Amino acid sequence: MKLLKGCALWLVGDGPHREELELLVQGLNAPVQFLGYQTGDALHATYAIADCFVCPSLTETFGQTVNEALASQIRVALPSVPVFIEAYSHAIPKDAF
Repeated sequence: MKLLKGCALWLVGDGPHREELELLVQGLNAPVQFLGYQTGDALHATYAIADCFVCPSLTETFGQTVNEALASQIRVALPSVPVFIEAYSHAIPKDAF
């Protein structure tokens, strides 16, 4: 796995696949951290130091995390799915989809 110098992947949140994902990254020798579920000041601090926000969801119905990332003024990358295109195409550059 070719890594970008000084880059790390932070995964925020929890879910039924977390343990499986943690096992997958153990052998990668990559800077991946699972930060777990965050709210309030902890979540705000994470957005404040992030360089970008990536939402991999193809089934998102509202996009609260996208709203939070946009409010934090960080670069956002989204999948090209109707809900995101409709909700955010006015606020996000076309190359973000």
